[in-house]
Amino acid sequence: MVTLKKAFLKAGVVTEKQLQQMEVRQHQDKVQKQKHQQAVQKQKNLDQQKDEKKHTHQIRALCDACEKTSSDVEFYRHKNLSLDKYWLCLNCADNHSIHDQFRETSQSFHAKTGMFIRRYGPTLKGSGTV
Repeated sequence: MVTLKKAFLKAGVVTEKQLQQMEVRQHQDKVQKQKHQQAVQKQKNLDQQKDEKKHTHQIRALCDACEKTSSDVEFYRHKNLSLDKYWLCLNCADNHSIHDQFRETSQSFHAKTGMFIRRYGPTLKGSGTV
């Protein structure tokens, strides 16, 4: 390839300035590709970290206590001995007097939008890991 460049230079088809500009452009393209690849890799790593932080059991709509589908099912790590279920809908959590401080998730639509309101005890904002 070097000989081809020299041949073009001798023939006057390409000037040395044009060759330098082409090399600069090629170098800039290479640098841009590397930056793009690094940015894509960084985004993939961030997405993977988010996926690792999210528990696999957090997307639930079935209450274990009443065995009904509800839009407000959350995971409560409670110490209520009369109930051995942990995925509870809002009504079951209120009926079994489970305080909102034991809620570990905020996976339901109402919890994410801030419309999650408990009847038993105060509703804690920012309660839950997600």
